[in-house]
Amino acid sequence: MASLLCTSAILAEENDSSTKEAVQETTVESEQTKQEVKTEQTTVAIPFRQDVMEAIAEYGYGVEENYRPESTIMVDADTGEIVFGSNIDQPWDPASISKMMTAYMAFEAMKEGKLSLNTIVTATEEDRAISTIWEISNNIIVAGVDYPIEELLYMMFYPSSNVATLMVARATGLSDTEFLNKMNAKFKEWGMENTKFNNASGAVASSFRGYYTPEGYNNNRYNQTSARDLAILAYHFLKDFPEITNFTKNPLITVMVGTPYEESFYTYN
Repeated sequence: MASLLCTSAILAEENDSSTKEAVQETTVESEQTKQEVKTEQTTVAIPFRQDVMEAIAEYGYGVEENYRPESTIMVDADTGEIVFGSNIDQPWDPASISKMMTAYMAFEAMKEGKLSLNTIVTATEEDRAISTIWEISNNIIVAGVDYPIEELLYMMFYPSSNVATLMVARATGLSDTEFLNKMNAKFKEWGMENTKFNNASGAVASSFRGYYTPEGYNNNRYNQTSARDLAILAYHFLKDFPEITNFTKNPLITVMVGTPYEESFYTYN
């Protein structure tokens, strides 16, 4: 069965593989992208109730009604077909999910030869100061210590470190403003019509206490996206850089192993 992308707490089981149906025209792709990737016209039918809470219960998850998601989407990761959706174009603040786009741009920079997983980023005093802002998610960063990009990516994905996110973004060689400009241009290219980012990490820029002030953006405004747009981003990430799953497949990771700066993190995502 084709792999799936999910936004919200939804799981689907594999159906009888002999059951096929035509791929619908509704996809998370832009019209241009549709023409490029639409190579197969059938997919496995997936049994799914129209109510998300019924679906969650059907697959063995006890979730109370007050946890009902405001928006839900399930997408075929191979074709971009929307399998199930509810309120998918409602704009929301993606919070730390914003880091996924910064990670995408880091992988793009690696593809272009501007970075590698072994590229060293030496932490500055500013980085250390940001890491002590506990009102936003962070981990310990020590000034003068060399951090490989690979380790910083793990810090982004697991403790959702805001300082690690900025260190990765700045390692691309772009200014804070240039990074956001390129990010938002990519959203337009992909047809993410309800998305506008004002920061690279999901925390409003003003929460960085003056250490992060991208010009031309409202430093007090949250990022905005929708379930459909997040599915578009996830679709492109898995299509362009499938190795991303190597960073997210384990529930526990340890970074900076064998150094005085070793830390371990769990993820419950």
